[in-house]
Amino acid sequence: MALRARVNGEEIGSIPVDDRGLAYGDGLFETIAVYQGRPLLLAAHLDRLKSGLDALQFFDPPGSDELRSEIELVSADVARGVIKLILTRGDGLRGYDPTSASAVRTIVILNPWPEYTTSRKDGMRVGLCRLVLSSQHVLARIKHLNRLEHVVARAEWNEDWQEALLKDQHDRVVSGTQSNFFFTNGEALFTPPIVDCGVAGVMRETVIRCAQQLGFACEEKPLKDSELTEVEQAFMTNSLLGIGPVAELCGRAVKIGPMIRQLQAHLYENELVVPD
Repeated sequence: MALRARVNGEEIGSIPVDDRGLAYGDGLFETIAVYQGRPLLLAAHLDRLKSGLDALQFFDPPGSDELRSEIELVSADVARGVIKLILTRGDGLRGYDPTSASAVRTIVILNPWPEYTTSRKDGMRVGLCRLVLSSQHVLARIKHLNRLEHVVARAEWNEDWQEALLKDQHDRVVSGTQSNFFFTNGEALFTPPIVDCGVAGVMRETVIRCAQQLGFACEEKPLKDSELTEVEQAFMTNSLLGIGPVAELCGRAVKIGPMIRQLQAHLYENELVVPD
C-alpha cells in the first residue's frame, strides 16, 4: 500500500515549516485501525480527540462530522490499514503564545497494516523501561503530539522485547510505551489509573466495557514496579493490537488464561479489532 496523505482536505504530502505541531508539538493525534473500508472505533477516537482539543484550548477546530467524512473518504477502499489523524494549531509566529496561530491544520495519513498475529496468539515478551514519565495532569489521558518520552523509552528496548512498561515518579506502572496494561491477581482484572501521566487508550476503555459485558470485575488499581512479580496474568491493549497477551513479564513466564482468550474472542465477534 502506498502512503496516502491529505492536508486540510487536499492531497498534499507536506506542511509549512512554521507549523506549531512541528515547532512545539502543539497538537493531537489518533491512530485508527481500518478494516474493509471501515475506520474502527471511530466515535471513541473522535470523542478522545475532542477532550484533547478542550484541554489544549484549541480555537475553532473542525467538527466531528467534518473529521469523520475526511477519515471515511481516505478509508473507503482500504482492506486493512492504519489512519493517523493529526490536528495541529496551525502556522504561527516564533514563540509559545498560541494566539499567534492561524487556522487549525488537519492531516490524515494512511499507512500499511502492521503484523500482530504472533503477539495476539503466542503472547508478548514485555520488559520495564528505566525512563520515568513526567507528571502533568493537564496533559494526562489525551494523545498530544509531544511523545519524546516514549521515543526515548522505545530506544531502551531489549532486542527480545515486544513492548515495555513505563512507570511514574512514584514507581507505579502506568502503561506500555505504545499500549495500555491490564493484569490479574486472582480472578479480578485490573488496569493502572491514568491520572498524572500516560494515555487513556481507546482500546483500554473498550476492553473495560467488554469485560463488564462478560461479567468480569474490572477496576483501576495502582501497581508498584516491585509488585510485578505478583502478577499472575497480563495483557497489553491498543487500537491496532486489540489484546496482546503477555507471555513473559520482566523475564518471568506468565500464563495466558481463559479470561484473556474470552476477551479477545469478544473483540473479534463484535468487529472491534482487525482480524489476523
